[in-house]
Amino acid sequence: MILPDHFRAFARRPTSLPAAVQSEVLGWDLPAELIDLGIGGACVVIGESLTLGTTVRLRIDAPQLWEPLLVPARVAWTIPSGTVEGDRRTRIGLRFEVESPGALLVLAELIGPTGTFL
Repeated sequence: MILPDHFRAFARRPTSLPAAVQSEVLGWDLPAELIDLGIGGACVVIGESLTLGTTVRLRIDAPQLWEPLLVPARVAWTIPSGTVEGDRRTRIGLRFEVESPGALLVLAELIGPTGTFL
């Protein structure tokens, strides 16, 4: 659930890039609707509910990249999407835990100052 004092340190840009949320530990790869993307995190909608703090990896399939961008992340918040009756999808906020300067650079270039790639 989103906390009332929630704030975002880095701006996000709306996007519609293909994506997936993965867990190597649990062995799953869930298709995701990527809602927005920023240097610090992303919002996705998936068909499963995840526990706060779960470690995942966001796979972003951008057409201008040779291979998918894999970004380590942690589930920061969740909220049922449920705007349509029977919709069991969940909106999830991911906080990135990027350790590689190269991955951070690719992410920054993907977002860009104008968001042209999103």
